[in-house]
Formats: sequence, structure tokens, C-alpha cells
Amino acid sequence: LFLVLLHLLPVLLIPFFVTHDGPSHVYNSFILNRLLSGDSLTSEFFMLNSAPEPNWTGHFIMMAANQFVPGNVSERIMIGMYIIALPLAFRQLVLVINRQAVWASYLVFPFIYSFLLHIGFYNFCIGIPVLFISLDYFIRNRNNLKWKQGFILSALLVLLYFSHIFL
Repeated sequence: LFLVLLHLLPVLLIPFFVTHDGPSHVYNSFILNRLLSGDSLTSEFFMLNSAPEPNWTGHFIMMAANQFVPGNVSERIMIGMYIIALPLAFRQLVLVINRQAVWASYLVFPFIYSFLLHIGFYNFCIGIPVLFISLDYFIRNRNNLKWKQGFILSALLVLLYFSHIFL
């Protein structure tokens, strides 16, 4: 927990988390909010793509956060969620694979501030913890997959798809 909080400090203390694609994600979330609210000026220039394209998870998180906080804060909320989720999801996956290898869960920390996060591939970064959670859930329930477990696993895999896990 201490290491997770330590890795959160840059996101909490710096007002803008500078990435390559980050500002475009923040801008896209504002456009999506304006389109969904029925803003006529925005709809003259933009339209929603109804196709189920990947890359929606980060935009959805920022769209929800933009209802309450400015764009730079919503971006940092999403990055903070990733920084918390990655080591926790990895630890759970390590523990379900081998309970005695808890030390291996610390190996994820050098990967939190990866190149992909710094170039702003937010959805891919979010997809990694979702992948770990999906694998953990599958391993825990692989011998007992009934309707409920199958539905939950399917929902996790749909979330994984919309997180754009594949570059």
C-alpha cells in the first residue's frame, strides 16, 4: 500500500500530468459530454460514432469525472485509478496463481510509469489491470463456470475490448 501511495504522489501533487496524447483524450471527453447533452453547435462539427470501437473506457471515466471537476483533474483521476488498479490487480493474479510467490507482486511497480502511459495510451494502460482482473476471475472460476460466472467473465472481456488492450 505504501508503494502504491508513493506512486500516486506525482499525480496528486502536480496540477497537470503531461503526456503526448493526454490533452486530446481530455478534449474528446468534453466533446462527447457536449454531444450527449444535445449541444447544437458541437453537433454541427462532430457526431457520435455508433460503432462499438475500442478506446472508450478512458473517455467514459473522464466524461463522468468532467461532470464534477475540470479536465486536468478528471485526467488525473483516471491516471490515479490506473496507478491503484495495476499493482492491486497484478497482486491478486499472482496470489491466485501461487500464494507463496507474493514477492513477485512487487515486480509490477517499475511498469506503472511506462512509456505507454507517458505517450498517453490511457485505454491500453487501463486495459492491463482489466486483463489481470479477467485472468484472476477466470482462474478462480474455471472449474465452476455457470451462467452467473460466465456473464461476469463476459462483462470483463467486453470491458477489456473497450479498453483497447491491443495496440
